[in-house]
Amino acid sequence: MHPSKEKNFFRSEIIESSNCSFQFKKNLVKNIVNETGVLQKKEKAKFFSGLDDVMKWRNAFAHGEVVHDSNQGTLLRYYSGAHKTLNLNEQFCNLVEATFSRLQVGLKEISDGVAENYKKSNPQP
Repeated sequence: MHPSKEKNFFRSEIIESSNCSFQFKKNLVKNIVNETGVLQKKEKAKFFSGLDDVMKWRNAFAHGEVVHDSNQGTLLRYYSGAHKTLNLNEQFCNLVEATFSRLQVGLKEISDGVAENYKKSNPQP
């Protein structure tokens, strides 16, 4: 299979598939990162910490309740081991944006690293 076909297959059948859970995809990426060594220890920790944050936020929005408080603004109330509240203010939005930006950079580094490893192990004549 040609590398671009493999990449498209992987993207469509796994990454974009609703048949695979976020946790499955996260574990798959973790295995790829560990196997290929494309991220350094510190970068890897920051990347997977960001994915953990996204998973927490997703679960909070999926299972919580968004409410408006006259004094505190818009809040997300949810349960995760205990009752918790997230203030959906500008600071939270900036944190989400920064986390997604960091993850996007990390995914590019992983993708580029895997592609480079592939090229090294499958040289073209």
